[in-house]
Formats: sequence, structure tokens, C-alpha cells
Amino acid sequence: DIRIRSLLKYSRAVKELQDDANQLSAINEIQRDIAMARLDLETILQLAVERIQQLTRASGSSILFIEEHELVLKAAHGLENARLGERFSIAGRYAWQCVQAGEIFCCEDAVLDPRMERDQSRLIGVRSILDVPLCHDQKVLGLLHVESGLPQAFRRRDIHALELIAGLIAAAIVHAMEFQAKHALLTERSAALE
Repeated sequence: DIRIRSLLKYSRAVKELQDDANQLSAINEIQRDIAMARLDLETILQLAVERIQQLTRASGSSILFIEEHELVLKAAHGLENARLGERFSIAGRYAWQCVQAGEIFCCEDAVLDPRMERDQSRLIGVRSILDVPLCHDQKVLGLLHVESGLPQAFRRRDIHALELIAGLIAAAIVHAMEFQAKHALLTERSAALE
């Protein structure tokens, strides 16, 4: 009986180590692919939401930028009815707390959580939510939003992985935006010289 419990405990530990190794490998692949996107903002955003959905086994993921006290949907994958450019007020919502504090928001069951619009969550079939702030140089640029139709869908491992990836995505976004701004300025100056 003790041997069986020890073997089961050992098997679980080995599986956890394998899961951790697989997740680190997936994070490295995401990092490589984002680097290969060559400062193309749309490619970076779309690649990020696709890979994050796969990494966390979520039903959907999105990236939202903060613009004048609103969240603007910039990329989405696996989310029905997601419309790029759609704007959401963040005042008074859980997302506002995430933005203000620069901390991860985790909802294990949106149907039961009093912070959530429970009827809306039930209607659209969202149970678990993770919002991770996209921070660069101590400024919150937006949110990485991941959701699932299952309660308690995200593990601590998923939260840590998203924390790591959020920093990478935020840096890639900033560099791509700076590159686009410099490219537009050079194009404008070149046109003015002609």
C-alpha cells in the first residue's frame, strides 16, 4: 500500500516535471516566433493570441490596448463575436483594477464571482478568466485576456507562463510601434524632399 502511494506520488511528480518542460519549450517557441515577426505589429499580436490560447488550453484569448480610459480590442483568437477595434469602458470593471494595480486578475468561475456580470458570463459561456497586464517600463499598455468555458480552467503554471509571456509581448509591441513611427516619419521626410 505504501509502495503504491509512493509510485503514484512519483508518477505525478514526473508528469508535473514533463508538463513544466513542455510549457517552457512552448514559451521558447513563442519567444522565437515573435522575434521572427520582424517588428510587424499585427503579426506579433495575432501570433501571440493564437499561441497563448494553445499554451493555456483556453477557449479564447485577446489583446486589448488602453486608449483614453477604454480598452480597444487589437487581436483575438477563438472568441466568437470578437470585433477588432471594439471599445470597452474599463471604469468600474475588474479590468480597471488589473490596469490600476498592474496585477493579474483571475476569476475561477465567472458565474459565481460577485465581481463579474454573472448573467452575461452564463449567456456567453465564460467561466474562467485571466487578465494579465501588458507592462513595459512600469507603464501598463493593455491587457492579455484569456478565457475558458470551464470553471477553474487555469492552473498556477498557466498564470506564471502568462506573466513571462506578457513582458515579452509588451516589449515586442513597444518596439514594433516605435519602428512603425520611425518608418512613417522617414517616409514623410523622404516624400517632402522629393
